[in-house]
Amino acid sequence: MEDTAQPMAAETPLHEQFDDAAAAMKAMRTVNQPRNDSGQFAAEEVAEAPLGDAEAEYDETEEYDEDAPDEDQAEPVEMPKSWSKEDEATWRDLPPSAQAKIAEREGQRDAAVNTKFQEVANERKAYEAKLQEANASRDKWAQDYDLLVSDLSIPKPDPRQYGLGSGNYNREAYDMALLDYEQTSEKLTALREQRETIRKDQEREELASVSAVKEQIDAEYGPKLVQIMPDLADSAKAATAMRGLVDYAVSQGLPASTFAAENHPFITAAQLALLAKAQKYDELTAGTSRPAPRKQPAIRPGVASPRSAQKSVTAKKAFARLESENSIEAAVAAMRAARR
Repeated sequence: MEDTAQPMAAETPLHEQFDDAAAAMKAMRTVNQPRNDSGQFAAEEVAEAPLGDAEAEYDETEEYDEDAPDEDQAEPVEMPKSWSKEDEATWRDLPPSAQAKIAEREGQRDAAVNTKFQEVANERKAYEAKLQEANASRDKWAQDYDLLVSDLSIPKPDPRQYGLGSGNYNREAYDMALLDYEQTSEKLTALREQRETIRKDQEREELASVSAVKEQIDAEYGPKLVQIMPDLADSAKAATAMRGLVDYAVSQGLPASTFAAENHPFITAAQLALLAKAQKYDELTAGTSRPAPRKQPAIRPGVASPRSAQKSVTAKKAFARLESENSIEAAVAAMRAARR
């Protein structure tokens, strides 16, 4: 018997296919699922699959921040001040992460250097305070020394004051007085040496203080002095120019001892600049005295002199202005011209 073509079954809808598949899966689980002692289905044990390397390293508690900036996409950092302008191109070529690390190290280094500078400054202040206290004590001792010397100074004993040559000589009293004199003289000698040392220290400190002030003044007025006296910048002409300045100062009344060698530490560039200005002024004004008055020619009768003619012209101009302007200023000018 020949097979006849059967009509095709209508296609099952898609949602029904899913429902049938789910029911079949449930039935299979019901048949194969073991039961416990009470006849109920036992819980199905699910074997845990081993974690791979990538899954093991993943921490579910970690949250990924999508907004976190990438290190290479961070904002550029300002170049440290210790870098020169020639290094700007190199700095811009560095990635932001490297810039941040270098800037951090630079900041740590600057902080350490500043800390050391502050420590040195504090130590210097403490030393200066102790030195000032020591100098004050030294100066006080120097003042007390002058009073002490006058009290300790005693004359050498004279044996005649103790009866020498009188037949009643007290030798023991004289020896005691002589011993006291010698001991006191030794003390005074040691005190004088200390006082001399203090005097030298005071002079040295005073000279150092004056030198410090002189250096500041010379730094400011030294260039100005050279501008006034350019020859001072020439080693071949400097000595002659300075000699001429000193001679000028002495000619103006300053004592020659002012420029003695022992006074050189106290002469500043500001003082020399004032002398140089005065010398320059006198040189510029030399020979510029007022010329002798010109002798006026004799005036002949009937001939107007140049002076009278000038007055006449001035008066005419003043009255002409008065007639044209009719102002107070013009009237005053006309009155003045008439009075001349």
